[in-house]
Amino acid sequence: MRGQPMKIRLYQKGDAEKLRLLISKDLEWASYFSPSKWQKYLKVLKDSRAFVMFDGEEIIAFLRYKLDGAFGVYIYDLLVDNERRGHNYGKALISRLQAKYPNDYIYVMSDNDGYYRHLGFEIEGTIFKIQNGR
Repeated sequence: MRGQPMKIRLYQKGDAEKLRLLISKDLEWASYFSPSKWQKYLKVLKDSRAFVMFDGEEIIAFLRYKLDGAFGVYIYDLLVDNERRGHNYGKALISRLQAKYPNDYIYVMSDNDGYYRHLGFEIEGTIFKIQNGR
């Protein structure tokens, strides 16, 4: 189906298996592969909102986000199939999010700052990881 417009819509519970297939292709997401961690991720998805991008019946890109109710929208996950990168699919998902929340700031929890700089986004603060008991 390549070459035709990609369909973007909100994630639905029935998309879980197709999303797992997308995630399983990317070694950087390997921590989600075990059955127990996948079940935790499904719970996180239930408490989040997300967009999925389809090529035919296959999910080729995914964006998970949350609203904080007052200050903005936070992107937690953005994943594009390795074989489909470089075609602005991630940018299209972000654009869809911007259109859905035109009056809110959008923040990204990033481990790939170069990608977001390339899109023209500015760095706003820093995230620190705090381990309990340390």
